[in-house]
Amino acid sequence: MIKKSYFYLAIFFLCITASTVSVFAGSTDDEMKKYLKDIPFDIEIKVPKFRDANYLITEYGAVGDGITLNSEAIQKAIDKCNIGGGGHVIIPAGLWLTGPIQLRNDVDLHFETGAVLVFSTNFDLYQAIQVPGKKPVGLKSPISCSELQNIAITGDGIINGNGQYWRPVKQSKMTPSQWKALIKGGVQNGDVWYPSADMKEIKRPKMVNISECENILIEGITFQNSPDFALNVTRCENIVVRYAKVMNEWSAQNGDGLDFSSCENLLIYKCTVNAGDDGICIKSTKNIMKNVVVQDCIVYHAHGGFVIGSNTDGGIENLFVKNCTFSWSDIGLRFKSASDRGGLIKNVYVSDIFMKDISGDAISFDCTYENRVAGADADKKDAVKIPTFTNFHMKNIFCDGAERAFVIDGTPEAKINEIYLDNAVLSANKGFESNYGSAVKLSDVKILTKKSPVFSLTNTNDCTFKNITFTEGVDLLIKAGENVKGITVEGADAAKAKNKLEALSPDGIVIK
Repeated sequence: MIKKSYFYLAIFFLCITASTVSVFAGSTDDEMKKYLKDIPFDIEIKVPKFRDANYLITEYGAVGDGITLNSEAIQKAIDKCNIGGGGHVIIPAGLWLTGPIQLRNDVDLHFETGAVLVFSTNFDLYQAIQVPGKKPVGLKSPISCSELQNIAITGDGIINGNGQYWRPVKQSKMTPSQWKALIKGGVQNGDVWYPSADMKEIKRPKMVNISECENILIEGITFQNSPDFALNVTRCENIVVRYAKVMNEWSAQNGDGLDFSSCENLLIYKCTVNAGDDGICIKSTKNIMKNVVVQDCIVYHAHGGFVIGSNTDGGIENLFVKNCTFSWSDIGLRFKSASDRGGLIKNVYVSDIFMKDISGDAISFDCTYENRVAGADADKKDAVKIPTFTNFHMKNIFCDGAERAFVIDGTPEAKINEIYLDNAVLSANKGFESNYGSAVKLSDVKILTKKSPVFSLTNTNDCTFKNITFTEGVDLLIKAGENVKGITVEGADAAKAKNKLEALSPDGIVIK
């Protein structure tokens, strides 16, 4: 009877282990389907499935003491899992020091609660990435894979990139006492600090780098302290990222959270990001980026909450963003590009966005990112890469606290047109500013500003502002500079403003 009891006990624990893994390997398909309902474009995504087989890294020699290097043991478990037909490579509770590792086909790298994967600060372990005939373009990422199918990183654990040993730090992002303590070590170069002299020359790796893969699941995992971007996914198809977290210090240089470039069919939901650069970012380089759904996410410190760009030259289309919160971000909704990296960005749908204490712009369209003015290099090859932002539909956007409510910054060549905003409350120091905007329509929007004017327009045409509410007693409703025409303001109680209009050419503006 005793042996029989042990047998049943063993079966019980095996079942517990199996069920724990399956939670992070596709058992929530019904939940996922609700996020793909009522999307204004066709999109189909399936979660990858994995064989019910577990490969525990300790069985291949891994030791979770924080000092034993486990690269070989972890890679052996991954390779064995792949050769055996796939399954789950289990990283149990412990502090697991490792160098770079590579994923394989049909492998779910699964972290149990309490598992912390820490990447070594021995930079010799990170192989240089060679391009024939050129200098190395960077170092191999801590976790990487290319041209794979059916892969996952799941679980309740933490991936820590030891980024403080890689990243430079700008003085402007430190308090005086923090900066004083920091420069006691490392190398200072003006207002930038480097961990060592070597770090000035090394191109830092993305912490998790996935390229040209299909059927990807990222679930539950926490990305922490990355050398560069936390998660970088390029030229991939059929991707689900859910319940993931990014914890980078706001001072982390290039410490982006979740970055995707030139991918197709991407679903992101229930993720939380605290980043040193952009939070959730969509890009394209050479190849198109399309069919993206982002819902129920939170972004804290970041240069932008939800971001498009700056690289957009492959084209971006069909994005749906709903029910997201941005708190303390530099910019809330950030759409950026420039003359050397632009393309056509269209069919973007954004709704139910809630923002608090945004230090810069609540909504920003910028075609002059990093001061690259489209058309300035007309005689150069890169001049063909001029951005066009068009057909953006935004509704139910709310912001309590920003420097500027809504900013459009285009150029004669870089188009920002057909931008629609319905039902919004934007409380900011400054209101709506447009330079080279066209066919912009605002309806039922409250722009509550501390400074005048409510609308500041230059080089802007064919815009309609309907049912606009603004702060009573504001000094000036509209200030219009050169090349402003076809502007109609309807339903605003203009009498609340001390002055309605200050314009170089008032004939092009109608206030009803």
